Amino acid sequence: MTRDPKLDRLFKNARQELYASPSVVAQVRTRISRNEECESDLLSNRSPSVRVRWHLYAMRMLTMAAAAVLLGMFASTVWNTNPGNIVFAQVLERVAETKSMQAEITTNKFKGRLVVADSRRRLEGKGFAIVCDSQAKQEIFIDTQNKTVHRNVGQFMKLIPDWYALFRSLDTVKEEQIEDFTDESGVRCPGFRGVTMFTVGDQSEAIHVDVWVHPRTHLPVRAELEFSESPQDTVLFDNIQFDVPVLDEMFVSEIPEGYQIVGLAEKDLQPPLNEAQAAELTIIPGVGVGRIRFGMSSQEISEILGEPEFVQHDSYLCYPSKGLQFIVGGNELQTIIANPGDAPSLVQHDFPGRTDKGMGIGSTMEQLMEAYPNLKPRHYNGIPVIDMHDEASGITFGTVDGVVGQIRMIRAK
Repeated sequence: MTRDPKLDRLFKNARQELYASPSVVAQVRTRISRNEECESDLLSNRSPSVRVRWHLYAMRMLTMAAAAVLLGMFASTVWNTNPGNIVFAQVLERVAETKSMQAEITTNKFKGRLVVADSRRRLEGKGFAIVCDSQAKQEIFIDTQNKTVHRNVGQFMKLIPDWYALFRSLDTVKEEQIEDFTDESGVRCPGFRGVTMFTVGDQSEAIHVDVWVHPRTHLPVRAELEFSESPQDTVLFDNIQFDVPVLDEMFVSEIPEGYQIVGLAEKDLQPPLNEAQAAELTIIPGVGVGRIRFGMSSQEISEILGEPEFVQHDSYLCYPSKGLQFIVGGNELQTIIANPGDAPSLVQHDFPGRTDKGMGIGSTMEQLMEAYPNLKPRHYNGIPVIDMHDEASGITFGTVDGVVGQIRMIRAK
């Protein structure tokens, strides 16, 4: 009953890149392709267990949310053309009058539906749904496969731009007319191609967008977003409909009956540990952390650290305020993770403790090798992560760019 460290590090790295990168759009593109490569590799090499499948669905969450982020462009990239076609001002006016919309979203790995009404949006696909309200600052991810709910607390909403932000820079748009699109009812919808700027906060990048507009309603019916020449980097919004009837029940952010909530909101985190408290969490490879020892029961762990802030699947004891996660199997502690990188751990404090040789989060590769000369590197295709592993003591330091970002331990052999 062990989690897949490759996916853990992928989540950690994805979080860093998506929310701290100098180019959000570039990292969305990179992350979508990397997620798909890793998922294909996992599925081709083994039949995934329940826990591996859970990580795959959580990994898809990042990809699908990234695709949802891009929705903000389609309604903002219908530009002016010659007088014989659609007049841009009419399109802008018509979109501004609408109250709701829905669209089918397709990438080379995903197909789902997006529904938007005012500040609320719902993205759903096979095995999951994301429901968020930007005004109420509420957001949850529902895993219908494993019946769990993750509170993302705005992790993805912050990336969603102003629907009409691109209208302000229309003078920089390059445009050309493209082949018409015929919808299901046989109506020919004129199409336009342009290059415009996609902006999130103070970050911008040029993208290619094709938009088809209904000749009667002057509203977009189809949009294709291209982030590179590769078909894998294309997001299609099809069957776009405005002013569709929506039910409030579709946007309820309450926990469905029979589901387990995992993860914390920022406001629910306890204050970071002080120096004295952090000093009590010394990692001893192959033995444990602080007073926690391998082989302890869930009850024994709780008696020392207090009740977990949440528990996943009856076996993952999670203390995100301390940056710790314990995996119990057969009611015995099997694995300890400092700075877990799975989806429910998106909101956490960094683990503040150190090993008995002074290594911790932020230590460099040179410091690691000096303290633990027996560490051996492990590399992973498509992931900029190097694991430094000592099989004898059971400790692994996950590093990115030569710096420790995660520590994992199992009982020493």
